[in-house]
Amino acid sequence: MNSRLEKLKQSFSPAHLSRGYIAGRAVRKFANSIGLVYFGSVDQVDDEYRLVRGITASNTHRDTHYSVGSFDGYDIAVTIRRDALHYPDKRIRQLEWTIMTVDAHTNYEIPHIFISHDKAREVLLAKYTQLTPLVVGIHQPHNPQFTDQYTVSAQIEQAVEVENFMTPEITNAIQTKFDNIAIEIEDNTVYIYSSHDKPTLTELQHMASNGIWLAEKLDEAARRVQQRLRGEIV
Repeated sequence: MNSRLEKLKQSFSPAHLSRGYIAGRAVRKFANSIGLVYFGSVDQVDDEYRLVRGITASNTHRDTHYSVGSFDGYDIAVTIRRDALHYPDKRIRQLEWTIMTVDAHTNYEIPHIFISHDKAREVLLAKYTQLTPLVVGIHQPHNPQFTDQYTVSAQIEQAVEVENFMTPEITNAIQTKFDNIAIEIEDNTVYIYSSHDKPTLTELQHMASNGIWLAEKLDEAARRVQQRLRGEIV
């Protein structure tokens, strides 16, 4: 009960309300600029909306400033999510993320992949300890700055297939363009996670352009895999 009261007090604190107003204004501007529909706060249980899942989804998370629509041929959603993460060592930490999703077009089942800058690995430790860090670059070299700073995690039995999608072109772009954020690919959806709870319009536009670019590259990689499976390319 005391923890619930403390959360309630925090949610109505002046600082929290100010952050929410700033974030909401930026998300509304972004939604209007590319034609998304802005819904505001949504309830994952009661509201009928397209759920934003991914590694941060839980029974306790709260989504605000939820917006959804299509842009440049891709379905996009954005939300600011708040939740308490429970770590294996019993720590509990309150976190907020700005999350943007972009749906790839391919019907090929892309492996579940999580790419995190080493500064953002705590989410992985809390939520996905069953995913295994992989050694990328066995078949083709990657930028050493990427391999030194980022961790690619997936199911160990899919390690070879992951190499089809984590190409040097993609990993180099992640290292140079994605600003130390975390990326997840699950159910053919790209999830971009930023730890900023007060995103600017520029940051949101940057996340969208990068997310669409990555979805396009994954679609291209999926087409190559399908062509190879059909024997069209060697």
